Amino acid sequence: MKDAAATEESAESNLKAFVETLEFYADAANLTESQRLIFNLKVAHKQNSEIAATINEKYGTHYNENYISTIWRKKILEEIASIPTL
Repeated sequence: MKDAAATEESAESNLKAFVETLEFYADAANLTESQRLIFNLKVAHKQNSEIAATINEKYGTHYNENYISTIWRKKILEEIASIPTL
């Protein structure tokens, strides 16, 4: 039982470190305001439908769930990945 608890604690610690690193690079990325909001909502584990509703309400757009996914994969993650190692 101790091993399982230690493994879970280690996984949570690693995940926290990963998210903090991802946020560090997102801060350095040239994301638009709406892309940064999508990033923040994704990190908060929000569904694409909820993200689309938030973006549409805030910016007066008509994004759907699939477009949120495309923005996430093709714009946000690619922009973050393009940052040189700091």
